Amino acid sequence: MSISFPGAVLCALFLMPGMAFAAEPGLKMSGFLETGYWSGSRSLDSETDIAAGRLAIKATGALGAEGSLLLDTRFANADLARGRQTHGQIREGYFRFGKDQLDIQIGKQIVTWGRADRLNPTDNLTPRDFTLLVADDSEQRRGATVVRGTYYLEDVALTAVLLPVFRPNVIPFRVPAAIGLRETIPAGSRQWAVKLDQTGRAIDWSVSYFSGFDLNPDLSLEVSGPYAGNLCFSHNPIQVLGADAATTVGAYGIRAEAAYTWTEQPVGRDFEVKRPFLYLVVGAERKVWDDFNVNVQLFFRSVSNYRNPYAIADPSLRSVAVLQAVLNHQLTRRENGMTFLVSRKWLNETLAAEIAAVYSFTQRDFLLRPRMSYAFSDHWRGSLGVDRYRGGENTFFGRLKANSAVFAELAYGF
Repeated sequence: MSISFPGAVLCALFLMPGMAFAAEPGLKMSGFLETGYWSGSRSLDSETDIAAGRLAIKATGALGAEGSLLLDTRFANADLARGRQTHGQIREGYFRFGKDQLDIQIGKQIVTWGRADRLNPTDNLTPRDFTLLVADDSEQRRGATVVRGTYYLEDVALTAVLLPVFRPNVIPFRVPAAIGLRETIPAGSRQWAVKLDQTGRAIDWSVSYFSGFDLNPDLSLEVSGPYAGNLCFSHNPIQVLGADAATTVGAYGIRAEAAYTWTEQPVGRDFEVKRPFLYLVVGAERKVWDDFNVNVQLFFRSVSNYRNPYAIADPSLRSVAVLQAVLNHQLTRRENGMTFLVSRKWLNETLAAEIAAVYSFTQRDFLLRPRMSYAFSDHWRGSLGVDRYRGGENTFFGRLKANSAVFAELAYGF
């Protein structure tokens, strides 16, 4: 939804650190006010020097002895200085009922699966908006309408999920000049998932299965009909069988996660739908000192029934097929690479810094993300960071080169 008041009102909220929210007994409220400068957007456009602002309000409350409610909202203005409209959305809003060994949640929820660090092959249920100007990747997550039930038996949990409404990922994409882009959103309630999860033993693990629609779009060229000549984003059916595990070996934490995704390829249109693929992540983490942490992961992708998109004779279809392959990591039959994260805290954990990187050995493209934050008090926190994308034009991170940016943010938590 859109909020009619101008961005200047949201900006004024940042001048009210002493504001308090009235709440009924049993109702807990928290949130943050945040403003920041970004040197560029994350939408592959020409926007520069952006002053963004956000307000988050989260409320939780009990409903009797066995029920509860959660409401998590966001109000954001993507450019305060240019007076753009402020938009609001319910990030999560659901009812929870728990009795004995059964837990049920109904409403708009964020469902996250996977034990690997940041790269999660089994995380296919609820979407992200990769164009948001946020320093914390978890803030990209968006809730979807979900009915979720979990049954607990000692250290094992069985979860079933129904998703009657589909919401896709929002990805950065630059539409070529004089060409339109259309996105088709699946309707219906064909999405469901199950997971068996064990925790509390020497090895924590889970196995899962998902049947539904792909959060990430497939790209095709409309060759007939009223949209002929335009590009099309479509979200096609997929099935995903996944597993993950985590354990400790001496001073090291070991994690692994893998998923195989089946896709449906129409006859004669095999470049318009991504091919089935295996995605594997395995890594280790260790605290070198009490306040210094190192995390290294290796990732591997393998495409089944691979065909080279450069082999297409028609130049228009070939260019779209190549871009489709780049978007979905299917330009080559196999891809391998690594992630690296080193972090440290100082001054009683009030000052924190990290350097994160993702590098593809196959494509030789990378993402580099240094971050630093400082807590001035229990409520005020400032942060600085850089996003740097590099690689060839037809590589995943090279395509995002225009999204490279520096940022500074100031937040007040309540």
